[in-house]
Order: sequence, then structure tokens, then C-alpha cells
Amino acid sequence: MQKLVAVYNDLFDVSSRIKSIDDDYQIYFNRGNCRYELHNLRCKPTKQADIPWKTLDCRVLSWARKTRVENLERLVKEMNEHNQRLERENGYAQLQRAQSIIENQVRRGVGR
Repeated sequence: MQKLVAVYNDLFDVSSRIKSIDDDYQIYFNRGNCRYELHNLRCKPTKQADIPWKTLDCRVLSWARKTRVENLERLVKEMNEHNQRLERENGYAQLQRAQSIIENQVRRGVGR
């Protein structure tokens, strides 16, 4: 953990406000990869996730609330629904492309 530096003071006070979500949360800055990390000191290993932004602001708090373990089932459901929607849209787009190719071939008389 020599590359990790605990963050206690930041511009928007995110490092102390994160405690309102979970008292055991602690934000560290990883000097090795220049990223912020969210740790839960109650767990071993403590690292929960890399914070997806290069700065600490209100997005971090919203993200930390949303990604809590207690929300795992809901998050998995949201991801599955999103993936199914993308698959349907992708399938529809492929069908449209195939139909367009066939129509163009028919117009040009290909295959006669």
C-alpha cells in the first residue's frame, strides 16, 4: 500500500462526505496509476473500486451510493435490461441492413 495516499481534504469535501454513505469508506489516491480509489476498511481486501473520474466531485458520491453492495441485484437487473435492449436494437439494425442489401440487388437485377 506504499503507493496509496489517504485523502482527507479535497476541494468539495468528498473525502469526508463519503462517510455519510458508509462510515468505513475511505478514498485513497494511487500514485502508481494516478487514480482515486474507493476502499471499505471493514473488508479485506479493502479496495472496492477505482473511481471513474480524475477529480473528486459530487459524481463520486452519487456513484458510490449507486454501486453499493446492497444495490447489486438492482444493478445487475439494469445491466441485463440494457444489454437486452442493445441486442434487440442491434438485431433490428442488422435486419434493416440485410433488407436494404436485398432490395438493392433486386433493383440491379443481381441473381437473375
